Amino acid sequence: MLAPWLWQCSFPDAAWFFLIINGLIVLLSVILWILVRKVFSSQPVFDHVRPINLSDVVMTCGAVVMNAIVSLGGWWGWKAGYFSLAALSWERVLFDFVAMLVLMDVGMYVTHRLAHIPVIYDIVHRRHHDHTETNALSLFVLSPLEVLGFGTLL
Repeated sequence: MLAPWLWQCSFPDAAWFFLIINGLIVLLSVILWILVRKVFSSQPVFDHVRPINLSDVVMTCGAVVMNAIVSLGGWWGWKAGYFSLAALSWERVLFDFVAMLVLMDVGMYVTHRLAHIPVIYDIVHRRHHDHTETNALSLFVLSPLEVLGFGTLL
């Protein structure tokens, strides 16, 4: 099981682990994006694919780092005893999953609405909406503050 290994990890080992995991999440997302485009090539969702540029890559790398930092914060909170991981019944796991899904969705909606307040939008959120034509990295083109905001919802 992963939990005992993570419990024994040093801070640098945990940092590398979370960087690698978050990098793999981006890679999986890119692969799924490519597969969906191939499978549904006869019914494209959008007319034009935005080319990936250096800014997209830099912002994606920033999102990976910020997500790793958020993950490290959760790891530290777990190690410090602020919350625990326990073997639970399937009913409790299902309840927790549904509750987290609903709360995350509501939280994402509320924080997204807040991000559209003009002052906040110009500083934090505008770059994300510049992606009117998507590419495989569009999901990760977020400012560091957006990543931290969404990460703290967890």
